[in-house]
Amino acid sequence: MAVWLFAPATYNERPELVELVIQNALANPYPQSLTGFLRQSDAVRGHDALERLKQIRCPTLVSVADEDILVPPRFSRELAGRIPGAELRILPGAGHGCLWERPALFNATCLAFLANHAAA
Repeated sequence: MAVWLFAPATYNERPELVELVIQNALANPYPQSLTGFLRQSDAVRGHDALERLKQIRCPTLVSVADEDILVPPRFSRELAGRIPGAELRILPGAGHGCLWERPALFNATCLAFLANHAAA
């Protein structure tokens, strides 16, 4: 899965990050089984809640990285478009593992959203 986690530039510019994520996954004493992975994949493919998203009434942040190939930004745009008042933030220069690739940006994005909606 590691090959799909990061933006292409990350593999060249931060190979130590890629290696760290791989080593952490390998050191997990409770790794996901192949059966678990396949069943999770089936669940993801079979889940469709798009028609229910219009019922969400709380502040919602939809964030995605611009180079995410596992969950491309077009899906997040649709998701945010179906949730009333949702805010979409596209994080530049990162892939699916944006919280590792761009932790300061990811955290700042989430914290700004929370600060703007603290009363809610």
